[in-house]
Amino acid sequence: MSFDNKYFESEDVWDVNRVLGNAQELKRFTMTLDVIPESINNLLDVGCGNGAFMYFVEQNTKPNKIQLNGLESSKVAIENRVSKAEIVESDITKMPFKNSEYDVVSALEVLEHMSYQDLAKACSEMQRVSSKYILVSVPYKEKRVFATCPECSCKFSPIYHLRSFDDDLLEGMFSEYKLVKKKYVTIESFYFAEYLRKANYEYRIKWENELVCPQCGYSTDTCKDEKVSHIEINNPPLIEMVKKLIPKKKRPHWVICLYERK
Repeated sequence: MSFDNKYFESEDVWDVNRVLGNAQELKRFTMTLDVIPESINNLLDVGCGNGAFMYFVEQNTKPNKIQLNGLESSKVAIENRVSKAEIVESDITKMPFKNSEYDVVSALEVLEHMSYQDLAKACSEMQRVSSKYILVSVPYKEKRVFATCPECSCKFSPIYHLRSFDDDLLEGMFSEYKLVKKKYVTIESFYFAEYLRKANYEYRIKWENELVCPQCGYSTDTCKDEKVSHIEINNPPLIEMVKKLIPKKKRPHWVICLYERK
């Protein structure tokens, strides 16, 4: 098991409220569902986690309109499933499905977690299994922040994002498919928010309990003598009041892409 996989075996990662209780995530789900063509009969959601998106589809479409199936490599995610759909435990780079078995194959907030080699394999497998469409959502032009391992000084994304996506990269993602629809999901954020997040990780937050260093494997869960620990900080009322006064801007946070077979 790789260190990033250990992160995805954490119960906290699959808390249902992290997505279904988050207004911004629900906005992303709503816009993603709107992109799916009405003519499709079935959909495979790869890297589906606990099935939150499939649950959302079940709650917002006519019963049995779309046959849903999921694929997920995390045992804990499957154990915490919220969808009625079947979830197969397997890997996106080698899917146990027939050629062209599904009208749509979706990967929602999945591809940014993949290594260079695995991303190429995943794209190839998605093209093989899909007969008509591929649906992808990823963070858009993400300015990543990094945690630093206290043992080996390795810097890495605390949410294990290995890459950032822009329009040019998305355009040529699938060789056998053409990009036919693209939507940006905007959120409100503080001006200079990316710099504040960077400072937050580098100077204030020490180490989250679920973090695992991808280089040396350090984590607080596996070390009895913890050299650092996560500090919970509650802002005083004055700080919260000031935050409300800081101007905000809307910016694209996610991008949703629908590809159609050429």
